Amino acid sequence: MKGKALVISVGTGTRPDAQESLAHGICRSIRSNNPDHTVFVVTEESRDKTLPLIKKNLGASLKSCEEHQLSDADNVSTIYKEMAVLLKDLKKEYNELAVDFTSGTKAMSGGLTIAACLLEVDALCYITGERQNGIVAKGTEELKHVTPLAVTSDRRLTEAVLLFNRHQYDGVTAIVNELEKNTSSDKILSKFSDLKTAALAYSFWDKFNHNEARNHLRNVKNEIFNENKRFLAELDKGNDKEPYYVADLINNAKRRADEGKYDDAVARLYRTTELLSQYSLKEHDYPSTENVEVDKLPSEIIDKYQLKKGSKCNIALDMGWNILAVKGDTVAQQYIKDNAIKDALNKRNKSILAHGLEPLKKDDFDRLLNRVLYYAEEKISSLADYLRWSAFREWPL
Repeated sequence: MKGKALVISVGTGTRPDAQESLAHGICRSIRSNNPDHTVFVVTEESRDKTLPLIKKNLGASLKSCEEHQLSDADNVSTIYKEMAVLLKDLKKEYNELAVDFTSGTKAMSGGLTIAACLLEVDALCYITGERQNGIVAKGTEELKHVTPLAVTSDRRLTEAVLLFNRHQYDGVTAIVNELEKNTSSDKILSKFSDLKTAALAYSFWDKFNHNEARNHLRNVKNEIFNENKRFLAELDKGNDKEPYYVADLINNAKRRADEGKYDDAVARLYRTTELLSQYSLKEHDYPSTENVEVDKLPSEIIDKYQLKKGSKCNIALDMGWNILAVKGDTVAQQYIKDNAIKDALNKRNKSILAHGLEPLKKDDFDRLLNRVLYYAEEKISSLADYLRWSAFREWPL
């Protein structure tokens, strides 16, 4: 990419003697900006009257330049569209882009400024000074600069917060990463620092990478995440992790449902139901549900599932709850008679993410969530606390 480009609007003024003053101010801007390439945005009139004065004044100091004649100097919308195309092309070619909107019709200044802000050029500038009869007097010109990113960053922040609150955490980091490429301003980037770190933490957490989530979240200063930090800390040091994972799975399922991803949400609730049985089986000398010796299972279970003695098997969801029921677990005995949860789980089995081709609906999720919450609360006395601690927070607008 090349160096710096300057786009500058050129007007004619409202008085016969205005062109010379306007030309002097525009030359002041060009000399101050010192661009490698200048684009004069002109009308037919300003091209013929004002532009020759500018070129004469600058002489050999004017480097590469071109003219862009507007199709309609009084239509803001048309000017914006033309300038947006022009500025996009220049941003691809030059590594620094400035826009001066001092001169020209109100529509020219408006359209050019809107395009410059939305495309976040490096600098907006304008000439000011002592005015005589509405015109900046020669010799008093002063160039003022505005950074569009200082203004548009607030819009970016709003967009990022909305994405954060919709669980689109990778979208948040994409916005901030792009912003970091375009500015090194600590004043601007500091607005996004904690938000980006929290988004990274939640992105890892959403994928059940709790260690990375904890490492990022501990650096977020906002107090709304304190209970999240407590949850991750207790999960890390706790011996019985299942109650924490149950709460985490339930909240993860709710987030997927919020996004309309009901098949994903129900899959998580199915795993939660299985995890609840595995947690309870630990109390009955089944620390693992994989490669279990069949001879250690109750005879009723061996007969029910037609298992071969002397072999090993994996304890799946249905078998797990039945073992607990045989062992006298009253919650499990209620579970195996619960047609509502059986119907809800059968819906899951017909899901495209399981064994069927039927997409699940919100009602399917709500029914299963209702039953899973009931059994989770029966099995885990502190579930309400864990659910609250592991619920993802919304960033305040």
